[in-house]
Amino acid sequence: MKPQQKKRLLAVMLSALLTGAVTIMSSLLMDYLAAKKGNLSYRAQVSGTFDSDTVHLHICNLELRNDGDALLEDIKGMVQFDGQRIVAYRLQAPPALHLQDSVTASGYRLSIDFLNPAEKLAMAFLLSGRPAGQEPSLVDFRARGSSAVGSSPNTWFGRPLPTYALLLALGLVAAILSGAVFHWLAGNSEPLGSDSS
Repeated sequence: MKPQQKKRLLAVMLSALLTGAVTIMSSLLMDYLAAKKGNLSYRAQVSGTFDSDTVHLHICNLELRNDGDALLEDIKGMVQFDGQRIVAYRLQAPPALHLQDSVTASGYRLSIDFLNPAEKLAMAFLLSGRPAGQEPSLVDFRARGSSAVGSSPNTWFGRPLPTYALLLALGLVAAILSGAVFHWLAGNSEPLGSDSS
């Protein structure tokens, strides 16, 4: 086989492989976005700090939310405030939600049967202790097959943005490489019958 023919054969093979890679990545991306999945997330925020020589109080607000597009079941978790004392707390939840909760001097436990997509719970804790304005030392919530991710992660179509971005980047790289191979193939091709015997 002549060198020019080898180049063209190699280019065709590379082009076929890269085209297949683009097709597979596109399929994976569509399946990833179409699949229904629950996504448990939380956000903690401190507000209303009152710190003086004799009183050290602050409020910690905690939101637990299903950011996904599928039902989350059997949710259990706890919030811990090391070095702080829970003076009072308040829970806001959908009326039909079945839950159980308990509170200790510095901790809070919560159990929920299920959480629908876009449903959320809001918890507010009045805390005493120094330093005032401290966030929870531990927030651990888990659903069946999922664990909570803090600070309300960036999502797109109910999916964590980094995973979506990785799939998109891989597909884009495969498409660029495929275009480069096609360009190289076109630059190295010869008209039919141009090969000399």
